[in-house]
Amino acid sequence: MDESSQARRAARLRIVLIVCLVASSLANATIAPAKTIRVPETLMRSVTFDGARGRVALASRPTHIGFTWEGSHDSGVSYRTIDETGHVSKWRVAPLSHDMEVGSSRFTGLVAVDRPVNVEYRKELGKKSEDEWMGPITMESINTLDGPKREVALTSTAQSDPAAPAIVTRSEWGADERLKSSTGGCKRTFHPLRQIFVHHTAGSNHDRNGAATMRAIYAYHTQSRGWCDIGYNFIIDWSGTIYEGRWARNYAPWETHDSEDYRNYVVTGAHVGGFNSGSVGISLMGNFTNIGPPLAMKTSLKGMLAWEAD
Repeated sequence: MDESSQARRAARLRIVLIVCLVASSLANATIAPAKTIRVPETLMRSVTFDGARGRVALASRPTHIGFTWEGSHDSGVSYRTIDETGHVSKWRVAPLSHDMEVGSSRFTGLVAVDRPVNVEYRKELGKKSEDEWMGPITMESINTLDGPKREVALTSTAQSDPAAPAIVTRSEWGADERLKSSTGGCKRTFHPLRQIFVHHTAGSNHDRNGAATMRAIYAYHTQSRGWCDIGYNFIIDWSGTIYEGRWARNYAPWETHDSEDYRNYVVTGAHVGGFNSGSVGISLMGNFTNIGPPLAMKTSLKGMLAWEAD
């Protein structure tokens, strides 16, 4: 074999070696295990009680509570909490979540509480007239921090849309996908985007753990309200962090979790019942009946509205 033949053979061997090394690298990248996080199981307990007022002992010290009942339009619930030292909070009115109402069914937003051992309640009737009425109250006691840990695989590593705001995906905030339903009457429907709704969750302000509250809202919507999934497409917390809400589909690792299908049709949520097809529901985490949202939240909301409208 002459020198030119040896040189060509050596060049071919180098090319084959490089190709093998690249293929091996790609294979390793493909089979690399997905990143996982450990998230507490959501603990939830329902207690139903009647009477004008009373006290409820809590076996699992909750991070959030919410109330539901059948009653007239002006009916409501006040509550106060008692911690393990015996300290009693002030009486507070649980804020109503009007977008969840159906007929005479009333729901409050989820209220963040500091792990009380007891909750006292009292029924509130507005006009005190014969037309005002209120049935038994069910209190949902939710703990999203103290349950046994489970592993959640992170399903997204990038965003394909450079104009999209940063969105915390369902896996990143720790959604337990066993709670949702997407078959039968819960089969997802998609429509071209025509309108955008902005609500508030009617929950607590100054929330410092948006991911934990996302898990509480998710459990409240699916387990107490009976919805197929979390109602809103996106939720923005007090710090301006944007969370993916209602599940739309399985996204590829490079795709933006934009609440849309492959046609760019948006998944139908549970907000604004009867008017939600072809809409995006964005909910602000907190209660803004008497105060305005903080600057960081408004900034993120404006970015979301501009992106969705574009």
